[in-house]
Amino acid sequence: MTSRPLVLGGGIGGILAAAALNRAGHRPVILEQDDLSAAATVRRGTPQAGQLHNLLTRAQVHLDTLLPGYRDALLRAGGVEAVVSRQTHVHELGIAMPERDLGLRLWSAPRAVIEQVARDLLPADVEIRERTRVTGIDVSDGEVRGVHIERDGRSDRLPGDLVVDAMGTLSRAADWTGSTAPVETTGVRQWYCTAVVQRPQAWRGRPDFWLVFPDHPSTRGALVSPWGPDRWYVSLSGVAGDPVPRTPADLVAFSETLPDPSVADLLRAAPVVEPPRVFGKPTAVWRHHELLPSPVTGVLPLGDAVGSLNPLFGQGISVAAWQAAGLEEAARDSGSLRQLTRRHLRHAAAACAAAWALMHVYAPPAGSDLPRLREDEWQTLAGLVRDDVDAHRRYVGMWHLLEPTSVLRELVPAIAPEILT
Repeated sequence: MTSRPLVLGGGIGGILAAAALNRAGHRPVILEQDDLSAAATVRRGTPQAGQLHNLLTRAQVHLDTLLPGYRDALLRAGGVEAVVSRQTHVHELGIAMPERDLGLRLWSAPRAVIEQVARDLLPADVEIRERTRVTGIDVSDGEVRGVHIERDGRSDRLPGDLVVDAMGTLSRAADWTGSTAPVETTGVRQWYCTAVVQRPQAWRGRPDFWLVFPDHPSTRGALVSPWGPDRWYVSLSGVAGDPVPRTPADLVAFSETLPDPSVADLLRAAPVVEPPRVFGKPTAVWRHHELLPSPVTGVLPLGDAVGSLNPLFGQGISVAAWQAAGLEEAARDSGSLRQLTRRHLRHAAAACAAAWALMHVYAPPAGSDLPRLREDEWQTLAGLVRDDVDAHRRYVGMWHLLEPTSVLRELVPAIAPEILT
């Protein structure tokens, strides 16, 4: 590597990529088009920027490794930590899930806070250039040579033989490099609204969450997440075109149709502070850069630039953090930029594949020929999870991207293997 690595995008994916490269001995430069204020503020280029985000165990492991002290800093900034399955009250598999300590935790904070805490923990030799818009990538003889930028109305070119594409779903790297990866899509037709409500006095200061999964054939779900001492973020979801509430008056009525009455009971006693905002995700996208016969050496996509997933499962940051952890290993151990590129693309695909497989197990796209778990298989799984602590731990670990989907067949051998691939 003859110059400082260039990381395109200063969101959580770009921050973690820069941290990974720094741990591997490099001094990366982050190029971010937005103005990054000292306070945690919503950026226009951030996906689901106004949402509270829940960080799964897979994300936690890599965040605390890539940015030591992340957990403590997040909690100091107002983030919440809950004991999974004891303080996260879940209705799934047609049952109220057992409330027991599985040794897992769930972290929660607004996206802007998650990113600001991460930025503040970056080492001093990671440079962030704000208000810098990337306008092109230079490629010659199959290798990246640098990027074109605009800043304060002036154009410039930065040399670089390693470029991380953390520009998300709107990345134009394929156009700039002439290297277009095969694309796999699946219809998720996921819509959800998020409102902020004031917690009743009895629940203030407590870390409890409530989660209602839209178990097939239901198309409705809910998530109630704490923020600060006296607020809940309430997200109500509809699958396959099921409309979600758009006014405060509709929140309770929608929640009363859920299989678990807990959310409706909470909302009846919780005044709305911020009205619902509606978000939609019609399609999940996976760009198979690992299948390119001749990928551009030195261009490393990460996060949503590889896969834009179903937001219902909250796996986006976990996958990006997982990919960044692999980037650190590849950057430290690879003997050449070509080898580094290939290793990163394979690892980034493997991380995306884990989330993609889980998405298809739980919600095969409408109209596809993918098999679906039978009702009796779901019921058998529910019984195991209810009665066996280890089965419960492994099942929840799958949702936290710690276990592969094949764990389902280990628990219920009758499940057809093609469902899990």
